[in-house]
Amino acid sequence: MIPEGEAIDGSSQKQTPSLFQRPDRDSIALVDTNRGLEKPMRIRVILHLIAIALLFAIMRPVTSTAAEVTGTASYRERITLPADAVFEATLEDISRLDAPAVVISRTEIPGPGQPPIAFALAYDPAKIDQRFTYGVRTRITAAGQLLFTSDTVHPVLTRGAPAAIAITMRKVAEPAAEAAEKPATDVPAGATQGTSGDAQPASTPQPQILSGMFVYLADAARLTECHTDRSYPVAMEGDFRRLERAYLQSRRAPGQPLMVTFEGNLVERPRMEGEGTETTAVVERFINVWPGELCERNRADATLTNTYWRIVKFGDELVPAANRQREPHMILRDDGMRFNATVGCNQMIGGYEVRGDELKFKAAASTMMACLPPLDKLEQRLAEVLSKTRHWHIAGQFLELSDAEGKHLALFQSVYMR
Repeated sequence: MIPEGEAIDGSSQKQTPSLFQRPDRDSIALVDTNRGLEKPMRIRVILHLIAIALLFAIMRPVTSTAAEVTGTASYRERITLPADAVFEATLEDISRLDAPAVVISRTEIPGPGQPPIAFALAYDPAKIDQRFTYGVRTRITAAGQLLFTSDTVHPVLTRGAPAAIAITMRKVAEPAAEAAEKPATDVPAGATQGTSGDAQPASTPQPQILSGMFVYLADAARLTECHTDRSYPVAMEGDFRRLERAYLQSRRAPGQPLMVTFEGNLVERPRMEGEGTETTAVVERFINVWPGELCERNRADATLTNTYWRIVKFGDELVPAANRQREPHMILRDDGMRFNATVGCNQMIGGYEVRGDELKFKAAASTMMACLPPLDKLEQRLAEVLSKTRHWHIAGQFLELSDAEGKHLALFQSVYMR
């Protein structure tokens, strides 16, 4: 008989307890202790893993998805850009009236080729405030000379404005080198001519509406044009004397910058001092001086419809505000294509038609109150202006109405209602 705990071959072997064998007390104590330590250890491991995951999440750099304003820029003239031309587009915050525009994004394209020029302006959406106003400006330069620029800053991103735009730039000034190379036979019929040093006569481009901050001091006049922020001397010719008188009557101190609007050109003229030429502003027709206005608000165009237009002038005569009466104004509503207008007495209401830059007012109904002078005469002028209007033009926050021949009829200024 084999003794308990001894193998068949005589070697000693520890017997494995049977499932039905009762374990001893030491084994029970060991098993119970291990089971008690197993659960807390698992919890500690899980907590360490969570802490590590959180640490990696905190250390990971926070990135925001970049967005873009896209668009195309073109111009109407059939002109080949010089090889050294540079196209520039900027996205700007133009919300502040009392401070310069803040550039959010800028892009430059050397040698952009022929229009349309496609561009993209990257920006951080986190930096865009939906309460603010943003706009895009474009321009083309060559050898330090401004060739083309956008008439206005086109609103984008907020207040219902799009993120994709198409901009038509205007020709600003002809480089002296190009003007010198043009033969006299290239001058359009009826255009005035001027000379640029030893260069051949160069044609004067068609007048355009210019707005900017004007300063006249010590017989020197300068204009800082709103759309480009470029400063130009102003030639003392054409309708300059009317501009000068209006400025001197409106300024509060010598050398005070005031916003002015006039129809004119930027042309090359010989420098007042030194050799060569410089771009000079020429006033063809003075429109108005605007005390209290700044360029920032006028870089973006007001809209023709759904804007409160304060009546400023009929022809060249200022329209005074009625004493204790409604302010002279006009509103064109796009809902139903209806308008209402008044000089402070009766209310005129009627329809209108607009197509491109063409505008025609239909017959209007009016209340029948008796108007005291001078409102009676002003009301007649308003009726005449409405009946003769055939074209409209907006520059910044100013609206000008003209007849079929382009004769100036009335001037308005947009007013933001609070």
